[in-house]
Amino acid sequence: MASIMIGREVKDSGILVAALHPGWVRTDMGTSQAPVGPDESVEGMLKVIGNAGDESHGKLINFKGEVLPY
Repeated sequence: MASIMIGREVKDSGILVAALHPGWVRTDMGTSQAPVGPDESVEGMLKVIGNAGDESHGKLINFKGEVLPY
């Protein structure tokens, strides 16, 4: 909800707001059972950031570039 509200506040300023979900990542917190490695998660999020446009504004997007409903 924060990305929606902040996005509305800054939309006319040309600032893009989006929330990124890194996925379930193999880390101390994510455990060794997580299906996604840190490198894959970061690489995906960087691609999402690089390709972000108006369609991403105020959305929750995972590291694969998929918009997640909330």
